[in-house]
Amino acid sequence: MDWTELATWIGAVGSIALVVTLVVILLQFRQNTRAIEHTLAISLMGDLTSESFASRRHHLHHALAQHKGGAWEGFDDSQDDFECRAFAYKYELIGLLVSRGTLDYPLVRDILQWSIIADWRDFSVLDEHLRTRFGASVSEWRHFGQLAERIHIDMMKREPAASSEDSGSPPGHPRS
Repeated sequence: MDWTELATWIGAVGSIALVVTLVVILLQFRQNTRAIEHTLAISLMGDLTSESFASRRHHLHHALAQHKGGAWEGFDDSQDDFECRAFAYKYELIGLLVSRGTLDYPLVRDILQWSIIADWRDFSVLDEHLRTRFGASVSEWRHFGQLAERIHIDMMKREPAASSEDSGSPPGHPRS
């Protein structure tokens, strides 16, 4: 073997090593991205058990109950308005992460169950009002609504005693 042939082999091995290194770097980058998304998702789901989430959830239902039937005077751009929207963004983000596959739908469904359905049922009235107010054809919280509807369908399939008289409301949350 002469020096030219040896240089050719060394060049080929170097090229292969470079390609392998790039593939490993890309795989590591992809794995790190998944780990970051997973950490974010776990943190987000953990927030659902926090005391502040329960308090904000109660505030949403209380604030919207005061404006049932379309009595929105005094609500628009109020602190209640912004707090209700901020609360809904938590579910919107969860719905978005489920739709992108970052969060596992069966896990989210089993954690949220009827709570997201009840929250969407109440929030959807505000969603409709805001779409009308701002002339929007698409909901800013569409992932929240889609996730709630999907979970509702699954929960109704689980309920063997569900009858035609069922209002579709979660247990303990009669339709008003």
